[in-house]
This record gives sequence, structure tokens and C-alpha cells, in this order.
Amino acid sequence: MEENLANIAAALRQIQDDGGDGNFVVFTADPAKNYYIQFVGELGHDDLFGEAVSNEFLERPYRLTPAQEKRLRDLGWQEGEGNFYQEWFASNDEARQKIAQLVMQTFVEVYNISPAQPVDIVVNLE
Repeated sequence: MEENLANIAAALRQIQDDGGDGNFVVFTADPAKNYYIQFVGELGHDDLFGEAVSNEFLERPYRLTPAQEKRLRDLGWQEGEGNFYQEWFASNDEARQKIAQLVMQTFVEVYNISPAQPVDIVVNLE
């Protein structure tokens, strides 16, 4: 899990420190089930906008139960027009590490992913 945390925090830093205005990163914990959390960030900006996949983008056998959706809300994710979302202000590595911890907590407690399973990370810099 420590490697996942470090890699997630580094990717969040990258979308804030490199590229341009349309940077994003997608963290996927189970590609077969489409369980992902994604973030948008901009070069030189401290704000990050994150989305956790909702049932709108999940196939029927992998859809979230009401209990899983409640857990998302308990973790601070809000229901949006598509996915669940949260916004953060991350001006340093400590803040990004806390976001990384929440990402992993969401994967483990909501999407039932093993903490030891590697998270796939795709960074897109504009």
C-alpha cells in the first residue's frame, strides 16, 4: 500500500507542477470492473477536483450497493451529475499524501480492492 500512496501523491503533484490547464490523472484499481478515481489539476494551481466512479459508468454486476454509496458519502464524496466528487486545496506534499490516503481508503472500503493490489496510474498533461 505504501508504494500506491507514494505513486498517487506523485501523480497529483505532477498534474499541478507540469503541463498546462487541462491536466488529469486516472487511478484504476480494477480495470475489469472499471473501478477508478480521477483528478483534474492545472499547472501552478493548488486546487484539485476528484471524481470516484458511480453506477452510471459501471456494468450491472459491478454496480455499487446502497451501502457502498453511503460509504462514499461518509468519506466526503458528494453525488454529482455523473460520478461522486470532491474538491481539495493541495499546496504541498503533505496535503497530496492525505488525498492519496483517501483515494486508497476509497478503493479498499468502497470498491473492495486489496490494499496490496497495485493501482494503475495514467497521467495526461496538456
